[in-house]
Amino acid sequence: MTLVDGATGTEAALTAALDEAARAGRRLPSETQQAVDAAIDGGRHGPRLYGTALRYAFATGATPAIGQRLAKQWMLGLDALIEEGHLADAARATRLLAQAFPKTPWVQTWELVFDRLPPADDRREPFRDDPDAAVQLSALPGAPTLVVAFCGVAHRLGPPLSVIHRWLGRLDASILYLRDFRNAGFASGIEPVAANAPDTAAHILSIAREAGARRIATFGNSLGGYAALRYGPLLQADRVLAFIPATTGFADVPEDRRAEMVRAGWVDIVPLYAQPDAPTARVVFGAQNATDRAAALRLAGLPTVALEALPDWRSHDVFGALLRADRLHAVFEWMTSASPELDRGAKLAAEVDLSDPSPPSLINRAFGRLRRLVATRG
Repeated sequence: MTLVDGATGTEAALTAALDEAARAGRRLPSETQQAVDAAIDGGRHGPRLYGTALRYAFATGATPAIGQRLAKQWMLGLDALIEEGHLADAARATRLLAQAFPKTPWVQTWELVFDRLPPADDRREPFRDDPDAAVQLSALPGAPTLVVAFCGVAHRLGPPLSVIHRWLGRLDASILYLRDFRNAGFASGIEPVAANAPDTAAHILSIAREAGARRIATFGNSLGGYAALRYGPLLQADRVLAFIPATTGFADVPEDRRAEMVRAGWVDIVPLYAQPDAPTARVVFGAQNATDRAAALRLAGLPTVALEALPDWRSHDVFGALLRADRLHAVFEWMTSASPELDRGAKLAAEVDLSDPSPPSLINRAFGRLRRLVATRG
């Protein structure tokens, strides 16, 4: 296969050439390097090209030209490195981008992530995410708990699975990662496992039995948070942890869309947790995010549900807030702990100011758009 013809080449060919050179630790031929430089300077190519260019630079001692004009492309390249599990290179890339874009909140968040990223747990087999897999099990032999983790719209749990597993993978639990490629909140099950929620729950229970788990916890983020709440009763879960979940109030949904959602298997979460035998649930949301707050407060007063509001937090990303407060591991450990008590840093909704904040600044709105782009790319 000819990777580059003269000074031209497709994005896939250039990315493949960079990848091969990075793995071998050798420099590209000059004509290939010229084609790569032209492609990067053009700014019209996908994130893998920029991410692989960073890996190549670190492997060969080259100096990537990080220009202000291509800030979005380099940040998407960093995101591609993270999603593909090249975390050591991603940490180096984050430091490089922080020098180029020191005031960018998104890069600052990733600096904090890599500063606090736990080492991989050597009790279990190394986990490498397959982005095309709907079901992935990271087993911990002898663990009493199976944590069932439902991904959201971008098929992540907030951060990519390669990152979140560094925290979840340290729990005394086997971790089952699930993706719904139809982005239907697992309401219609998981292709190709099952076509509805009850059959999907039965499949999950069979995995729990094979793993030797005696208890189940569910976890999800955003639309995956809805799934964690939805499947909690079906799985007779001991704990349910939902970050900024949808709770499926149909009041504001148009009649035709409401009927379509019901046919697809969507349900209102509130009646499920009004039952006396409902699972013990914890819902985490930003106190100043009006949409997330309204969805969470629909569950207020239900006896088994604790609503944890993050003070002064407006983002749809609560991972960043918990990381900044150095509470992320404690919140995750709640799923496997013997006691349902929340960690001391948690504040219930009744203890927090839930009034609407002033509008964000122009620069924060701009970087908020970048975060949403990164979270939903591809």
